[in-house]
Amino acid sequence: MRFHQEVEKTLKSLDGVVADLRDLTSLRTGRVRVVASTVISSGLLAKAFKEFKELHPNVQFALHDVAEEAIMRTVLAGNVDFGIGTANELALGLDEEHLFDDRFIALFHQGHRLARRRRITWAELQGLPFIALAPKSPIRKLIDNAVQDAGLRLNIVNEVSFATTVLSLVGAGIGVSVLPMNNHPSLPAYQVHGSRLVEPVITRKISILKPSHRSLSPAAQAFARFLHEQVNRKDWPGPPSL
Repeated sequence: MRFHQEVEKTLKSLDGVVADLRDLTSLRTGRVRVVASTVISSGLLAKAFKEFKELHPNVQFALHDVAEEAIMRTVLAGNVDFGIGTANELALGLDEEHLFDDRFIALFHQGHRLARRRRITWAELQGLPFIALAPKSPIRKLIDNAVQDAGLRLNIVNEVSFATTVLSLVGAGIGVSVLPMNNHPSLPAYQVHGSRLVEPVITRKISILKPSHRSLSPAAQAFARFLHEQVNRKDWPGPPSL
């Protein structure tokens, strides 16, 4: 009996060693597939990819940049290891790991009369031509809920799929808009000014969205942990403050 217990213990130990070696090999030569919005892709992920590859140079990345509403669908289809985005209503079959919160800001062309203001209320946006994201966007739904709760109505003149298109139209003077703060680094390139949005202040939760029915590869697990470490670093700038 004792002999069998010792053999079983040894076999389990060997299984652990084999698993550790497999994980180590996978991390050295692994591939990580991530889906995110264009803003998250060009900001947080571009920097994280660079720094992670400095630690693990043989790990390869495949980045899918899509409209925010397509992130969960892409993860569920099995085309990526995980996504990074906002899930107002988490789809069945997905798990969520919170990364950080992002506040919303009001956007104006730099020559707009309100662009000099540091703080803007939602009520002050009423009547102005408004550039909105598509109705299916999780960001749009948060904005719609905030407007409805405040008893206001926006004068929507255009609905587009990408934040970059919103910035282009605002920069061209077509209208004003509201987007999350993580767009702030891109504003000067579009001649757009961002003002703090209050009454009410709204935020969105940015999370890692991963399949609940399968485990991440060792490389994908390591990169997910790396992202958590990045956003928890004291020197991580995060969404800028106004």
